[in-house]
Amino acid sequence: MAFEALAFDVYVVTALVLLLAGVALSVFPGFPGALASAAGLTFYWLFGTGADVGETLLLVLIAVTVVAAVFDIVGGMVAAKTGGASAKLSFFAFVIGVAAAFVLTPLAFFVVFPLVIYVAMVRVGPRRDAARAAAITLVGMLASKIIQFSVTVTVLVVFAVFLL
Repeated sequence: MAFEALAFDVYVVTALVLLLAGVALSVFPGFPGALASAAGLTFYWLFGTGADVGETLLLVLIAVTVVAAVFDIVGGMVAAKTGGASAKLSFFAFVIGVAAAFVLTPLAFFVVFPLVIYVAMVRVGPRRDAARAAAITLVGMLASKIIQFSVTVTVLVVFAVFLL
């Protein structure tokens, strides 16, 4: 009987640690913290009892975190396209930004991605249009990080409230 209570606590603690990691990682560029939150919820769903929170709520929370992760990944590209960059340029800038994040620092992603958009667009058009596209790209990237942070915090709070 004591072992079952201990196992339940280990599952809860592991899920909470992954949810907290998701909140922390959601602040840093290049790290989809929502996926860590989804991993924590999935871990609890698969190995924990699931009765405390409810399977339906767990599935909804997992779906929300996955959507937030997808939005975080494509948010900058969608913003670049909205700003006037082509889909091909948006993807190219994203890949270069990810490479810069791995080589330099995760914060380089926020600099390199819009910079590639600007440099590529200034070669074929007015500087004003290039600057506008780069600015919209940066705003979209920041907005996706804010959304991801908000979602991961909300998921953590909802999970903790229903767990208690």
